[in-house]
Amino acid sequence: MALPVIETRDVIKVYRSGVIANRSLSLEAHEGEILGLLGPNGAGKTTLVRMVMGLLRPTSGTIRLLGVDVGRNPTFPSTKVGYYAQHPLYLWAYKVRELLYHAARLKGMLPRAALAEVNDLVERFGADRLRERLVGRLSGGEKRLVLLLAALVGKPPVLVLDEPTNELDPVLRQSVWNHLLDLRQSHGTTILLVTHNVFEAERVLDRVIILDSGEVKASGTPGELRRRLGERVRLEVRLAATSTTGPSQTLGPADAERLALVRRLLHDLPGAQEVRPGQVWAYANPSEVSSLLHLVMAPDVRMMLEDYRVIPPTLEDVYVAVTRRGFE
Repeated sequence: MALPVIETRDVIKVYRSGVIANRSLSLEAHEGEILGLLGPNGAGKTTLVRMVMGLLRPTSGTIRLLGVDVGRNPTFPSTKVGYYAQHPLYLWAYKVRELLYHAARLKGMLPRAALAEVNDLVERFGADRLRERLVGRLSGGEKRLVLLLAALVGKPPVLVLDEPTNELDPVLRQSVWNHLLDLRQSHGTTILLVTHNVFEAERVLDRVIILDSGEVKASGTPGELRRRLGERVRLEVRLAATSTTGPSQTLGPADAERLALVRRLLHDLPGAQEVRPGQVWAYANPSEVSSLLHLVMAPDVRMMLEDYRVIPPTLEDVYVAVTRRGFE
């Protein structure tokens, strides 16, 4: 079996203040794999990626990148990794095209190839209008996009991305995920991805590691982790014509009575809870889904609903379960 592209073994990081950021962390990422690091704030994710990049030294343990010991060669990652930091350093005085061009050259690209790569990226992400602008005069979202493009330029064999879609609009976020999938498919890029946007990232992750309090609490493919929650599905129902104080005043007496009846029916469903006024969640086994749908599709009920959805367990459900109580 090929050696891991990224490998950590029993990594511990203790800051001078005594705070333990990472506790005996061991993980592997292989060629062409997108590995997701999930976890709440303070879980140790950013500390870990900074050690992978040679910006911090572990208190103990080893980190290898492409077989090279990063602890002994802390400058090595800068030659092989496209890195996007959670708090990137903005180079205010550069024009966007200059910043991206120099990033490509620093990764070893020849001038003509570097220029072509920059042109391709700015066109792919709709950033051509930013080309001649100074980085220091861009908006927060525009700056983060440019720094992300600087990490992607040159198609490095490894990407380490810490919250890459923060402050980006939905269209750009979609473009980022699609580009990462394309890099993995066409170039075998290995990607270590830190994100809080679990719902969006689920479509691109091959494996997931959930950290909490500096420790690995769960790991596996998204499918494996979802199955550990069980097979129950969630029925989400939103009642029509409701407000925080109850039924809308525009309802007639008969409709108001019917709405109250529907509310009682929904609250009688297994594990039902009103997560916010007028929105009810209930849980059921797959074999019970048809009976639930029969209930919500009944004419007297359906006319009282604004919307309903049946949702199988998601990676976000796994994340919440793990970080709140851990898997048994």
